[in-house]
Amino acid sequence: MADNRPRGRRSGARPQNRVPNRSTRDQRTPSPGKVDDWRLLVDAKRREQRDAAPAYLVDIDDTDSHPAEAEWRSHKLPDCTIDVPDHLFWQDSQHETIARIHKTFVIAQDRYAESGLISIGIWASRGDDVAARRTKQDIHDWVLREIDSRRVQGLSKFAKSKSQTADERRRAERKWQREVVKQQYRQAPPMGAAFGAIGTFRWPVEDYDPEAVLGPSFEALDRIRMDTACHIIFTPKIESFNILGSQSGVTKAVVLLRNVCFQIAARQLDSTRRYLLHNADDSQHFTAVALKQYTHPHMPGDDADRDKTGQSPRGEDLVETDGKILPTDGSSHRNALLLKAIVVHQLSRLHFYRGHLDLRIRLGTFLMTQYKMPVDGSYSFEDFQGMLKQTQFRGEVTMELGHRTRENAALHALQGAKGLLVPQSGMIARLSNVKPVYTAVFIFTDRAGDLRHSVTWHKVDPDGVGNSSEVFDTLSRSWVRLDRSSSTPVPLVDVSLTDLTDGSAWQFDLVGAHAVENKRLPENLAKLADHIKIDPEEARRNHGDINFISRFTPYLPTKSYQQRVSYRYNLAQSDYVVELTRSQDRICTASSCNPGDYTIKAFEPRWSLEVYHSSWATQFAQNENLAVGAKAQWDAQVGTWFPMDDMGDMEAGKTTDDGVEQLLAKLEVLRQLVMRSAKEIVGGMEVA
Repeated sequence: MADNRPRGRRSGARPQNRVPNRSTRDQRTPSPGKVDDWRLLVDAKRREQRDAAPAYLVDIDDTDSHPAEAEWRSHKLPDCTIDVPDHLFWQDSQHETIARIHKTFVIAQDRYAESGLISIGIWASRGDDVAARRTKQDIHDWVLREIDSRRVQGLSKFAKSKSQTADERRRAERKWQREVVKQQYRQAPPMGAAFGAIGTFRWPVEDYDPEAVLGPSFEALDRIRMDTACHIIFTPKIESFNILGSQSGVTKAVVLLRNVCFQIAARQLDSTRRYLLHNADDSQHFTAVALKQYTHPHMPGDDADRDKTGQSPRGEDLVETDGKILPTDGSSHRNALLLKAIVVHQLSRLHFYRGHLDLRIRLGTFLMTQYKMPVDGSYSFEDFQGMLKQTQFRGEVTMELGHRTRENAALHALQGAKGLLVPQSGMIARLSNVKPVYTAVFIFTDRAGDLRHSVTWHKVDPDGVGNSSEVFDTLSRSWVRLDRSSSTPVPLVDVSLTDLTDGSAWQFDLVGAHAVENKRLPENLAKLADHIKIDPEEARRNHGDINFISRFTPYLPTKSYQQRVSYRYNLAQSDYVVELTRSQDRICTASSCNPGDYTIKAFEPRWSLEVYHSSWATQFAQNENLAVGAKAQWDAQVGTWFPMDDMGDMEAGKTTDDGVEQLLAKLEVLRQLVMRSAKEIVGGMEVA
């Protein structure tokens, strides 16, 4: 029996890109709260977010059901069995849902080819025979309901199923046998079994508790076990996983276990932050920076809510530059170089990230949330630049554009941006004819981390005869799970370019969250999602409050929900999407007397503007569906993520590596278009 443990230890060395533990990170970055002259506005939970305990690498059922699964993994006999038609077994996972409800474990044990039945074994926690019997009864009732409904519809598979040919029966039998063999590797190895090779992978226990990230029975490794035909067991004494199987299987499993460490480390990456200053005219610059009060979106009728303000920097004392002295970060070229370095570096660390990733470029107002107090009400320009680079400093870009007059004029401005923007569809000639899409985003409370559900609708005209026949079709649905310590996705890249003339800023925002399969959703949430509909009449109203969701009542633990009306265009000669959105947030508060009753408070509707490339979602889809131990195959190169326009600047001799500079130039044109729109509409007067 071969032993490849030396190879296992070498491959199992701690990954070079592992995240330091909490104590190391705390020593490296002192707490800014201890500095007397710094003002702290950021929520303490945000500082603790990166230090939260890592979640499971994969979705694992409620821990209450693990004792039942452990009984099966240790080769205990099932508490009871039940036969299920094979077409129901393969087409529906309802038997697994029933088992989760009763905290039992079910798995197929045998297949009767002649009768078309599959025998399912049911395991319960030790001594809990009642749960096993209830599971069997509920599965039996489910099978009867399905059979009766198919008979009523004239689709009974028992009455009208086509007989299999001899070849089809043999193929089905071989498929079944392969599945049975693969499932065996999820169990402990049989006593006295011989293996062709045994490997050892040393696990970094001091950084990641294997049970905390892989599950009590290391369920996250089940796919590796089955794909490599190896038993993988953990030996606490030597802090290592032992891999038992064939020579080729053990070699492959060791590599995949190393990749699992990279996947866990990718989930713990710290955010890369950088605050840059953008100067539209390098021939002049500011010598001082003051703070201007900013009023956040408020709830109409709530006077206390109107007092929520922030501080936004504004440049003062504009002077001419002699052509030699330029602001340190004022050059667009320098900003482009920094952006390339930051984004590409972080992307290169996300090949092993398992989950939902989203990269957006948002235009808003820059606010300082953790900063050094100014002397005599303002900073010198050099002091302000130095503060932006300090590790204690924190800032954020608002979700809304930040100027109500400009916001209300933004749609009209974009509809007249011929030459800069084009409709996404070649069937639409005018920007003013672009139809909006409608999105609802719900945040549901869950003890494993809040669940966020997004659903998007768009108008379709099946008859092509105008608005009277338009219907709303669902464009997309998605679920993600947020960290326990946050109500928003985890920030991975946070780079802002701020213009001190008006405080407006572009934020390059890359965030991540844990993707959730529909079958892993709580049953009540899955049912609620199916009943979320759009009200066509309300959707066609484009003024006042946004309330196009049809008869939504938060009878489940709903934390908040947002409704968006978005207009999507393309930047000319490129696949960059410009999305102008009017949105409204609603906060749901459960009654202290009756938890089933909710009080809903609505914020004022506001406008936002985002830019993203149509290929980014396609690339990141690999991460969302990434198998345990696998690596996304996209290229972390600037030309891949920031390509040149279709009509690249050949005269200037630019290469594909200059896509960032070209994008920044277009973003500046877009920013100025939106920022000056209010002036033009009110007759050239600036409105505060």
